[in-house]
Amino acid sequence: MKVWDAINHVSEAPLAPVYILVGSSDYWIETWMRTLIHRAEKDYGEVEVSRLGRSGALEWNRLLEAWQTPNLWGNAQIFWVENLAASPPARIAPEWFQPTAGRHLVVCETKRGPASRLFTHAVGVEVEFPPANWWKRWIALRAKSRGINLGEDGNDVLALLIPKDGHHLEQELNKMELLRGEVDRWNGPLIRSWILPELGEESIWAVTDALLAKDGRALNGALKNALAQGKAPVMLLALMARQLSSIRRAKRASSETAFQASESVPPFVSRKIYREAKKWQEAEVVQAIGWAAELDRWFKDSLGEPGVSLVQFALLLVSG
Repeated sequence: MKVWDAINHVSEAPLAPVYILVGSSDYWIETWMRTLIHRAEKDYGEVEVSRLGRSGALEWNRLLEAWQTPNLWGNAQIFWVENLAASPPARIAPEWFQPTAGRHLVVCETKRGPASRLFTHAVGVEVEFPPANWWKRWIALRAKSRGINLGEDGNDVLALLIPKDGHHLEQELNKMELLRGEVDRWNGPLIRSWILPELGEESIWAVTDALLAKDGRALNGALKNALAQGKAPVMLLALMARQLSSIRRAKRASSETAFQASESVPPFVSRKIYREAKKWQEAEVVQAIGWAAELDRWFKDSLGEPGVSLVQFALLLVSG
């Protein structure tokens, strides 16, 4: 079952004892899990969610131990399992995970593995990106749920700017929701002027990666290349400010695991930000964010040449 069908299925059909999610899209796994938890709460009331294996490899014995531990609170339990060890011990069999009322097991695998072979009667969910027509319907649904009125062409333009990244979509919808009192209807031109395109182009990644690494030469070259390709200075400034904010959050996080849990980005991205953030002092990051805000006001007031100012700002950031 495809994940876009599984979201509807888990909302309507009786809940299964075991689900196997196969794929690597954090956004769609999290979206499906939220739907499952919401449905379980409707059925049972309070639900205890045990998330296992989030911070590293999970041994089968640890999973079995958790499964056999009595419910501590709530009327039901959901075991959300990630990073399960490659092979279960020979003694473990499906019977050890006998389904009981109000207890559900969800195992996430990047590709079909031992859990898929062990739980042969589990409901399988393929976690992959949906086709374009379903993605557009999903954007319309998410916008409606936030009270955002997309104009006749608004949905198509939003899907064009953000064709795949669900986390980025949610961030931009957050921005649109904040402007709900000022904007009654989001048409195509308005969306293009307010919404950042998906962070997938090589020139964009080159800018943010160079900033993160505090590599002045690379940042200068990446910015000039992006500007030459027609990227708007205000958009590049916003991306840099977003990266600086991520660095500040990484500096203030209690651990890499805590930072990863707080970020709406894929794990490999949060890991990279957390580790590279060590090259920055928190005071200089805070100062840089202030400079970015001031430069944004300059751009909006049409002061100076935006492209030149942006390059000068970037060099100032990494010169320390």
